[in-house]
This record gives sequence, C-alpha cells and structure tokens, in this order.
Amino acid sequence: MAWLTWTGPPAVSYAATSAAGPASWSTSTSRTKGRTVKIPSQTHSVTFSGPGAGSFPLTWSQQWMWRAVQLNAPNLLHLNLKLTVPVPTGLGLEDTFSALSVLMTRHHALRTRFHVDESCRPRQTVFGSGEIAVELHDSGEEDPSRTAERAVAALTALPFTVPEFAVRAAVITTRGVPSAVVLVVFHLTIDGWAACRLKDDLGRIMRKRAGESVDEPEPRVVQPSDRAEYEFSRRGAERSEKSLQYWKDQILAFPAANDVPSRRAPEAPRFQEIHMHSRALQAAARTLSEHAGVSSQSVYVSLASTILAERSGQPRVGFLIFCHNRFTRSAQDLSGCLVQDYPVVVETGRRPLLETLRAIHTSLSNGIFSAQYDPAALASMLELVRQETGHVPDLSCAVNLLSTMLMPSHLTTGGAARDEDDLSELAGLTRFTRGPSMEHEDMNIYLTVRQSDGETTVSLRADTALFPPSEIRDCLRHMERLSLAWFDSLA
Repeated sequence: MAWLTWTGPPAVSYAATSAAGPASWSTSTSRTKGRTVKIPSQTHSVTFSGPGAGSFPLTWSQQWMWRAVQLNAPNLLHLNLKLTVPVPTGLGLEDTFSALSVLMTRHHALRTRFHVDESCRPRQTVFGSGEIAVELHDSGEEDPSRTAERAVAALTALPFTVPEFAVRAAVITTRGVPSAVVLVVFHLTIDGWAACRLKDDLGRIMRKRAGESVDEPEPRVVQPSDRAEYEFSRRGAERSEKSLQYWKDQILAFPAANDVPSRRAPEAPRFQEIHMHSRALQAAARTLSEHAGVSSQSVYVSLASTILAERSGQPRVGFLIFCHNRFTRSAQDLSGCLVQDYPVVVETGRRPLLETLRAIHTSLSNGIFSAQYDPAALASMLELVRQETGHVPDLSCAVNLLSTMLMPSHLTTGGAARDEDDLSELAGLTRFTRGPSMEHEDMNIYLTVRQSDGETTVSLRADTALFPPSEIRDCLRHMERLSLAWFDSLA
C-alpha cells in the first residue's frame, strides 16, 4: 500500500463542463484539503456494456437535490452513499468482478455521469459501455470487517467529480478470497431506498453465481430515464399540479413569523451538526405511537414541532418533511432518486397530547402524496404567492425521516418502554457525537431521525447564528426529555 497526502482543492468539480472525460476515478487529479488517504496498490478494471445510452435532463428529485451540489461544490463528501455487501462463500474473485459488471449493466444510474451544458442546465449521460477501476483490499491478519471500514474511508475521502461514473467499488479479500464488496455511490444518482435495492440485487447476483438456489425472480429495474419520461408527460404534469395545489394551501397557512430569530454572530464553519444516540427516545417514541395508534414518525415530528414552537415563540409552526415517494410498484422499482419534500403546518397549542399526535399523523398522511413536483413550477408558484401576499414563509427548516421508512426487509425491531424507571436507566446511556460541518446550507434547521436496533439517532444541523453548538446539543437532550415527559403523562 502507498500513502498519498493531498492538500489542495478538487481539480474538477461540477462547473460548466462537457460530458466527456476519463472513464474512471483518477487519484492524480482529485484532492481534498488536509486529508490523508490510503490508496491500494492493486486495482482491477471491470468492464461493462448495456442498453440505455444517451443524455437526459435531471428528474425532479435530482433537480431538487442539485441545490446541494450548487451550494457546496466542490465540498460534496456528504453526498457519498456507502454500501457493504457480503460475498457468499465459494464465490471466486473473477466471479465477484463479473457480478459487479452485471450490476452496472442492470442499473443505468451506476454508469451515469453528470455535467452542466452550455445553457448552464445540469444533465446526466448514461454510457453504453466503459470500465471502472475496482480497488482490492486484502485483510491479511486483520478482521475483514475492519478492512472494509478502511476501504469505505478511502473511497469516501474524496467528493465525486465530473469525469467519474457515479459509483466507486472495492473488493475485500482474505488471502485472495473475496469476503465483501464495498460500493460508494453519488447521492445525486440514487437515494437510500435505491441503495437498499442495489445491495439486495448485488447479493442476489453473487449468490446465483456462487451456485446457490435463488428463489426470488430477477427484480424489475425502472431507470432514471424512464422516470424523466414520465415527468415530462401529461400525467407527470398533472401529478405536479396536484402537489403544488397542496403546497399552496399549506404555504398560505404558514405563520407570518415562522423564523427562529438570529441570536448571535455565526461560527465557522457556519452550519454544524451533532448526533444524539438514544435508546430512551426510541423506547418512548414506540410506546407513544402504540398508545396513540399513530406512526413513530408522527411522534418524532410532534417532538420537533414542539421544540421549534418554543424556539420561535409561535404556537403554529411550519416546516418541510422529506418524503421517499415510493408508494407505487413503479416507484419502488426505480433505481434512482425520488426523494422530495412537502410542507406541513402544526398547531402546538394546548391540545391534549394524544389529540396532538393523531392530528399530526393525519397531516403527514395527507401530505405524503404531494411531494412529487417540478421544482421550477414550485419556484414560479412561490413567486406568485409572494406577489399576491407580499410574503413567502421561511422554508429553511426540514425534518428528514427517510431512514425510518425503508422497505420492510430493512426495518428494525425493538420494544416499547416498560416503565418510567426503565426509561430513566436508558437515558443514562445516551451519547453525543459530532457530525460534519459545512459553510453553506439552504436549511437553517435540519433534523434527521434514524432508527437502528434498540437505538434512535437524531441529528441536528443548524445555522450557528441560531443555535451555537452547545445549544444544538441541549436541544437534542431536550427532545429526549420531552419524550420521557410525554411517556410519563400516559400513566
């Protein structure tokens, strides 16, 4: 293994560039400030070919996500999605490479590059053939899972750049025998739902090549170009119009002063993130959801809206909810991005707790089908609202619950709390970690909830002019304590 240290900015970013460029990642032209990256001494070229080549506009979801690219380029490390897929026993190295080639053929998103055309419009180009350089990391005497972690760190140490296909790959071996495949995919290409499907599909392909009996049929793959065709059709336009009518109704109901007031000069980097890992919050939320007959997502949104109301001083608050939009078979089969958002207005007031939870559950249920829209049409509608009312409410607060809404095979399990003492004991195990910081972000307050076995992780990224880091941590702790207080009120 050789060690390289890069100290400059990325050489190629998402600026006005053409679709042409080298076929695979070139470490000699990619740099990241102050970061030391371990580069494997061995790589293997995996070739692929398949149908669907062509240049296409971005889908609505990709246009929606493009804002993050524009704001943060070339600092796009947070848009690297990571997957680790076990290699079945008996599958050799060449068959593992072959399985990767099949995956590239089946999923057009993986053989896509992005560029900005002469009119400054982002576009995606699917290639009919090409190759990617697959890194080889041999664990030797090391635990293979630790080697996989180091491979993930190496593959995610650099942001994706224009010349690359939207995937990087590594194979973990132990004395030449493969044990895992690591994939890193550009988030503009796929979302979390599609990442799970990619993982499942690669596992199925490898099991079949290893000679295992694979009962499930080959899953259908809907391509991003298919989605773009739908969105530019009459049916797509009608879908967008229905969503925008819901948006307009909600926006007009937003409070006149929804913003959390600025309290101090911002720090550098301006947007900072802290994670709270809480078993107590997960147990309390599940107990509350079971008692009220609502989803756990409704509980988390209720907690978030209560805290936002306290911070803004308004009993009515409005914010955005990220939605996976995977409600039809075609949407579930899309190997690409479908994530967008929808607004909700919440009256915190003095209603009984269970009534509040059920009202928010109803609001979420009404809104989830209104998160598919043309971003350009939304911008036009918001401008019309501004002209008509003289005001457009602040839309820079969002709640992301996507990781609590994955496919059934990826849902986690865990029990509700037994009693108050049980919760208090769990609260003593709560821990905090720091997340990535960034200088630019269009969400002043961004709350993400992730569930895993026995634990909920809540991440709060905020403008330090509104929340200094110490207050971000206090706010998360308050969310946990509030859930415990609500649990206690059920007695």
